[in-house]
Amino acid sequence: MCVSQKHVETFLVYLASGGYYRNVGFSTGVAKTSTLLYVHEVADFFLSIAPRFIKLPRPEEYPNLTTTVRDVDGNNKDIILYIDGVIIRIQRPDHAGDAYYCGRHGKSCDSIDVQYVCDKFGRIRHVISGLPGSTLDKIVAEWSPEFMQYLHTLPNDVVVLGDPSYRNLHPSVMHTFTGANLNQQQMQFNDTCTRQR
Repeated sequence: MCVSQKHVETFLVYLASGGYYRNVGFSTGVAKTSTLLYVHEVADFFLSIAPRFIKLPRPEEYPNLTTTVRDVDGNNKDIILYIDGVIIRIQRPDHAGDAYYCGRHGKSCDSIDVQYVCDKFGRIRHVISGLPGSTLDKIVAEWSPEFMQYLHTLPNDVVVLGDPSYRNLHPSVMHTFTGANLNQQQMQFNDTCTRQR
């Protein structure tokens, strides 16, 4: 597959514009039908090479990737990965109704919910995408059989760190505490986790 600079430029403008082919054509000087073709070719190219670069860590990588924190019970936990989500604005698919509408504060738009899993060096290790922006982060994460299977294989003292939206996702997912009545240990734990993320 040959992907030219014009293909990539068109793809990036498409992503930045929120998924409107007509707008992309106007700003890049590419016909709408060519824009559609370019975007699909670049997306297929990235999809084909992604497995070479985006991989969940293997056990032999754990020593170089973990950061140890003490939980509120005084147990040491090794954080191997960090999970978070982002709302990506899109053009609402035809006949989708309000399914793609995300009404969360500050994020009111048609969107998809993308979850990304990174290591402590900021390298993306796994991406979960495809569900509407109205979907909760925890549900999107559960949608990836590969990620859920990976969580089952982690040793007891190795965890993935997320925010409270991942509460009860899996015993190997550790999250910060919320609420107005946190004790000193919980606040200190939250501060430690915030510095890690």
